[in-house]
Amino acid sequence: MKLQQSGPIYTSVFRGGYLWLAGSVVLGALLRLVGLDRQGFWTDELYVVWEARQPLPVIFDPRLHVQHPPGYRLALHSWLGLGLGETWIRLLPALAGILLIPVAWMLVRALWPSHPGAAGSVTLLVATSPFLVHYSQDVTTYSWTMLWVTISVLLLVYAWRIDSRWLWAAWAISMAGALYSHYFSIFPLAVEGAATLALGIVGGRAVRGRLVRAVFAMLGAVVLYIPWLWTLMTTGRDVVGATYLFPASLDTQPVRWLPSLLMGYAHGAFWQSPAGVWAAWLVLCLAGAWGVWRLARKRAVGARTGVALALAWGVAAIVGPYLFLRITTPPNDVDPVRFAALAVPALLLGLGAAISTLPAPVRVPVLAAWLVMAGVQWQAEYTSPTTQDWRGVMGAVAARSQPGDVMLAFPAFHAGAAAAYYSVPMPVRGGWFVGEGSDPAGAAYWFHPGWQWRGFLDPVARRSTDWSGELQARTTDARRIWYLAGDGVDGTYPTSIAAEQALASTGWRSAQEWRASPLVLKLYVKGGQ
Repeated sequence: MKLQQSGPIYTSVFRGGYLWLAGSVVLGALLRLVGLDRQGFWTDELYVVWEARQPLPVIFDPRLHVQHPPGYRLALHSWLGLGLGETWIRLLPALAGILLIPVAWMLVRALWPSHPGAAGSVTLLVATSPFLVHYSQDVTTYSWTMLWVTISVLLLVYAWRIDSRWLWAAWAISMAGALYSHYFSIFPLAVEGAATLALGIVGGRAVRGRLVRAVFAMLGAVVLYIPWLWTLMTTGRDVVGATYLFPASLDTQPVRWLPSLLMGYAHGAFWQSPAGVWAAWLVLCLAGAWGVWRLARKRAVGARTGVALALAWGVAAIVGPYLFLRITTPPNDVDPVRFAALAVPALLLGLGAAISTLPAPVRVPVLAAWLVMAGVQWQAEYTSPTTQDWRGVMGAVAARSQPGDVMLAFPAFHAGAAAAYYSVPMPVRGGWFVGEGSDPAGAAYWFHPGWQWRGFLDPVARRSTDWSGELQARTTDARRIWYLAGDGVDGTYPTSIAAEQALASTGWRSAQEWRASPLVLKLYVKGGQ
């Protein structure tokens, strides 16, 4: 990132590469738009959709979902005003994923204006990234937040070079937008702030005015975010204070995150194997070593600055969430790789820039190999069986239900979210299982018999081992029971021997069963029916 006092940045950004950019956008759009409705919503998506459908005062209530700020849900709330279909809802993150492609192209052209070939490699990687394509078809906030963070980096580069008050203001707004989208935006944004301060110190008097304006822009972002912080610390004081802190622990999870960040979730048996992990790290290390060698030969200070910015962004977006999770989750918990999603644009930025410096006879086969691997990953994900098939399960209940039926679900919290979108003609009752003794789920927490889904506004359940009594309290006068549990494959959805024994002991027998791993749906009838 050559920090020129002035210069035709718009010319350097937009000059050349149009056909390559257009082709990448078209390819990326096709990958993101094809099959938007091939699967129903999974549990976290159902939470997001229900929360976005609430009135504005509820959306801005931290108790609704304290782990997430309200920005994305507010955007989705406005989007839902135009339609409630699955394809329409998923179109919002898909559009964010498509828009990320030209934003990445502009960022590369801004960081390395003397090396326009880098933009082509990076945009191709961004357009076809299995991880980015996956989250462009997922209603959770990650596609939206990755876009905001990348725009923020782009606006910082523009603002520093052109030194326009409008660009500094836009940078402030983009930082606030990222923070309103996801709390973990703070880690890459902290890198932006640190980079700005470092450049101001190194530049001395020549850039003092820019540094002052940059500081005011950062303060402006804080001012824009203060209303939510105030709400979080007042209205959400109880839920924030209830966060449990564990002794800090370290493990190798970030090492295993890298293959998924680069290649997505398909073929996880390989990419999470020692061979897959080694392969991903070997490629990244080779690319890094090649890039460092090339920079050392050219002595390109500006290019080094851009590489350093991308590297720091990627490291912060992985290490920051990981360390936070290590003190807020039990030591043995497996933390989802999606929490490091904000590192993906930076990883692809660095990888694409390194690839672009290869000689053409090498670069073309490398990009072709990437496209083959990305295609294999995309095809495997596109044709994979549905997981957490709430659409199918709730559809089976709705199609076959009769007056007098009762739905008993474990976990009822997840099933309640599903029933709020895939409606069934009966309330969801039940609770969730916990492990105890020899039975993998030998005890349970139970929602009260009249409980209705209200998301995290009402997640309170009480522990009880009185299986027969608790079941009877929720199935009085029931003609049939739709019993939803898990197959034990996913730890979130355990199965309970004690619960099924209690049903049998009170005269119920299983008459029919549907399986959509990890969900298991059984229809229970009275023994004589």
